[in-house]
Amino acid sequence: MKFNLFFKRMLLVLHNKLNINLLKTMNEPTNNPKICGTIVAIGTTIKSENPEKTWRKREMMIDTWERYPKRIYLTVWGDLCEQLDRIKQNDFIEANVSIQSKQVNERFYTEVSAWKIEVNYKMNKLVQAIPGA
Repeated sequence: MKFNLFFKRMLLVLHNKLNINLLKTMNEPTNNPKICGTIVAIGTTIKSENPEKTWRKREMMIDTWERYPKRIYLTVWGDLCEQLDRIKQNDFIEANVSIQSKQVNERFYTEVSAWKIEVNYKMNKLVQAIPGA
């Protein structure tokens, strides 16, 4: 695990030296938060059973590449569900997200919804070169 983390940090340093801004974090002041990381798991598509109001939803889990990595649960709605068929586990993605909370029965629930997902192929090649990634 420490060996893998060493390579991830070395990769970040390499990108900073080359002035390639591939890794962005949610700490940047922006109206469109972006989460970057590798996909850990992708769930199956869940469809509505009500014929009057149709919707599709799919969930995935990603690991961020920050100094203190986080595992984030993302939800995708509508046509983006089909895009996840072309994405596989361990792909490096950049997802524009919206974050919202709602209160149900005096409890708060927060959902992180991705509204745009891009696979970063440059990072995929580098991630695959890391042993154990």
